[in-house]
Amino acid sequence: MKKNKIIVSVFCATYNHGKYIRDALEGFVSQKTSFPFEVIVHDDASTDNTAEVIKEYEKKYPDIIKPIYQSENIHEKKIDMIYTYILPNTEGKYIALCEGDDYWIDEYKLQKQVDYMEQHPECSLITHKSYVLNCDDGKMTIFSDADFSNTNWNIPQKIAISNLELFQTASMLFRKSYYYTNKHFLRTHPMFDYVHKILLATEGNVHIIPDIMSVYRKNARGSWTQRIWNNTENQINHIHQSIKNIEAINEYKNHEFSNTLKQLIFIRKLFVEIQEGKFAPTKTSELLSYIKMVDENFCLNKQYADESYLYSRSRFFILRILELGIKNKATSLKLYFTTLRKWKIFKTPRANLRYIYHCLRNLLHV
Repeated sequence: MKKNKIIVSVFCATYNHGKYIRDALEGFVSQKTSFPFEVIVHDDASTDNTAEVIKEYEKKYPDIIKPIYQSENIHEKKIDMIYTYILPNTEGKYIALCEGDDYWIDEYKLQKQVDYMEQHPECSLITHKSYVLNCDDGKMTIFSDADFSNTNWNIPQKIAISNLELFQTASMLFRKSYYYTNKHFLRTHPMFDYVHKILLATEGNVHIIPDIMSVYRKNARGSWTQRIWNNTENQINHIHQSIKNIEAINEYKNHEFSNTLKQLIFIRKLFVEIQEGKFAPTKTSELLSYIKMVDENFCLNKQYADESYLYSRSRFFILRILELGIKNKATSLKLYFTTLRKWKIFKTPRANLRYIYHCLRNLLHV
């Protein structure tokens, strides 16, 4: 590496993150590296004090913090941020991501990731472990407990594609060439995080450093979760879009990863059908076939099980399928509770009793 050449360009997208942006900026400027890096902070016309905080750091660290201030919100105008504003202003060989409401907590994060990427050209994406900070109650937990030590912390390709909950966006670092190799596809499809995760996983190895080096804020004010996931209508619209995107990726990759991508599509279509009230099994055999497919979908990840992820996701689908099956007289209460035991839906006897009570109350009113 040339001594004065910028090696990493950090992308930091921010909007009304005045309450959080200082943590993100501190995490950037505290990085200790053997190479120069830059941070492109894109403020999308924030209406709070976000821009003022960025200007403070821009003045103090002019060689690192390189802001782009919008006078009008380009997201509302559906203008491409990455190709229009970010990439033309970057010099780095590698791209690291971190939104304005998340932050890094390891001062050697970039050094560790770049060292690995320089030694492993077959690696297309390097990530690491993260904390989740729940903004509602202030509790900090580890984002994923998946253990890949038996594969030298390389995530098997099928797992990397099928389980999009193994690592957080703020942990991702990859080569800038990715944006140019996939330019046409990325410019014609929404660039959600899962799109990058899937595409990068199809292009090489995905490596995860077991060190915890960043914090993801959950339920942050104005966050994606609040705007999309906590609103049923927005949630369903987003999942419809994700189905289209994954189908498009399947076409783009010439169906090379069709089996794995179809599993992602299946679980999303089932989720939408359940939420929209369109899932209505009328036969016990049909009901059980859906439960089996759900179980197989999540079983793909069981060798490297992130227990909390698998438990919460599979439990939701199996319970909703059973409840709708009873509503449509496709199963009986006996089969309902037999299935709950078979799939080990409950973690503790207390949770078991609590949920049975909840279910009985609901079922008496269907």
